[in-house]
Amino acid sequence: MNDVKTILLIGRTGNGKSTLANVITRTDKFTESGFAVSETKKVADYEFEYEEGMKYRIVDTVGVGDTSMTIDRVLRKLALMGYSVKDGVSRILFVTDGKLAEEAKSTYNFLREVVFNDDIAKYTTVVRTRFDNFRKEKECEEDRKRMIENSEGLRKLIGECKNIIYVDNPPVDAGDEEEKISRRKRREDSRKILLEHLKSVCNDGDTYRPINLVALGSEIGKYMVKKEGLKEKMNNKPEEMPEENSSIKSTTTAIGKKVVTQGVEVAKNIKEQSDNKLLNRKITKRMIKHIGNIDLRLKESIEKEIKQLEKDNKKEKPAKWKFGNFVEKTTGAIGEIGSIFHQTDHENSESLESELRKKRKKSRKRVK
Repeated sequence: MNDVKTILLIGRTGNGKSTLANVITRTDKFTESGFAVSETKKVADYEFEYEEGMKYRIVDTVGVGDTSMTIDRVLRKLALMGYSVKDGVSRILFVTDGKLAEEAKSTYNFLREVVFNDDIAKYTTVVRTRFDNFRKEKECEEDRKRMIENSEGLRKLIGECKNIIYVDNPPVDAGDEEEKISRRKRREDSRKILLEHLKSVCNDGDTYRPINLVALGSEIGKYMVKKEGLKEKMNNKPEEMPEENSSIKSTTTAIGKKVVTQGVEVAKNIKEQSDNKLLNRKITKRMIKHIGNIDLRLKESIEKEIKQLEKDNKKEKPAKWKFGNFVEKTTGAIGEIGSIFHQTDHENSESLESELRKKRKKSRKRVK
């Protein structure tokens, strides 16, 4: 078996998805957080080999229900999630800590309707995290019964998926050295449980690639390709120009060239950020269109919430960061810095640098 199995982690914010991803991969590639504000602001993935010829790609998604993210941003992240697994998944791990059961079910239903379909249950395992007695079968069974009895939503979820496994994923940076060793051992035991389960359910080579996922990839694919290209361009910035010799004229010339270079880079950044913002709007619209093809009422509900968000943003205009204002103020600052260079060609280089620092500080204040 040389093919890579894609394992998708989904669930509510704060239920331990990213921590679980670190447990499975035995890394710290995924940012862990125990709060209602998700640390996972984008889709993250990592590929590793468990046994010879058995490779997994763990995909950690943005937590649905993140209290700090607007609905349009969540939609874009879900679009990115769909695009990241456009070729299908081998298994979906639905992560829950046993709390907020009704919200957990709502999240699952939303993803089933928008990204996947009714067959999702066949490829899903419920992973109960933060369970101290995960090694004891009797305790696990009692907790399973308790969740089923106390929550209709979770009862249906467990009934549909049939698979539920118990693990513990405690943070490893808390407590004394003895406690840290114990926590690492619990994570390692949990990892073995998870990987043995994946080994048993992913050995038939079956890949889940529903029509909704294919349709979503078709809707947003070209925009995601453009976004990836833009991201790569923004990350490949030129190095700073080296300083010239110490004479006043040479130093002044070097600083002037540096100012011009920085001005060009700011202009490029403005253009790239503008392009990125435009792509985000297009992706959001395509995502809403995709949802409308599946559930018109859900589409209308989302559009209503986005309109309300836009209305609220207009009310708070003075306090909001506006790209147009940023362009105007930044280009003005470039002009001021350029004029300094021409007016101080024969001034002492130290005073020139001091003046430049003041102007840059003033520029930053304007942007804020």
